[in-house]
Amino acid sequence: MLLITVAAAVTVYLLRYILRGQIGDRIVRFLVNAFHFENSAAKEIYQLVIRNNMDMIPFFLSLS
Repeated sequence: MLLITVAAAVTVYLLRYILRGQIGDRIVRFLVNAFHFENSAAKEIYQLVIRNNMDMIPFFLSLS
């Protein structure tokens, strides 16, 4: 039981770390390329939609 708890905590931490770094840059680049946003607008959308809701993302992923 302790192993499951520790694994869940590590998974949430790694998910938060990855989403803030390399994947976050890729999401911004996708918004710029696919929807022709300016870089600053794409970063703002990423900040408002994903980073501000970072606590809810693991919750919804665990439901699926």
